[in-house]
Amino acid sequence: MMSGSDPSVRMPDWLFQRRDESQWAVIHPDGRFSYSQLYQHAADFAAMLQERGVQAGDRVAILARHALVYAVTLHAARFVQAILVPLNTRLSAVEIAWQVEDAEAHYIVCDSLHLALWQDAQKLTGRSLDVSIQDGLHWPQVQHSLTPPWIELERVQSLMYTSGTTGKPKGAMITYGNHFYGATASAF
Repeated sequence: MMSGSDPSVRMPDWLFQRRDESQWAVIHPDGRFSYSQLYQHAADFAAMLQERGVQAGDRVAILARHALVYAVTLHAARFVQAILVPLNTRLSAVEIAWQVEDAEAHYIVCDSLHLALWQDAQKLTGRSLDVSIQDGLHWPQVQHSLTPPWIELERVQSLMYTSGTTGKPKGAMITYGNHFYGATASAF
């Protein structure tokens, strides 16, 4: 977190502003999404998350390597102001179960390739999470009037777990500002 910074610092949602059909946002062997398509899929998925009870501050875990699944889920979580919990697909079911429990995840998104791993992990969690299995190309179409909120740079975007080399992994809270300023510094 940026110390001494103004918590009201915010910026317009760049994907909403960039809803352009003529430029590709994501290019993947399974398909391509324009910025407009990425926005629409993310908004539809966000509306579905809301229908399933996901609220601002809830943790949405993702167990996927599929780039389209990742991109849509990342933006959908942002639209509903949920906190994304990326899970490393190389972890064991025991490790995934521990991280899901520690993060207090409310919902999980899986690509079809990692569904069996999630099912093994879920048996170890002792509770049932609502799960969405995505293949990257087919997304729910939901009637909604969702407009993404401003991006507040002090808001937590994700809870990312360390490698745990000195003990149990620890969840690091990463803000939108961390990502924004890191990307800005990288551009320079």
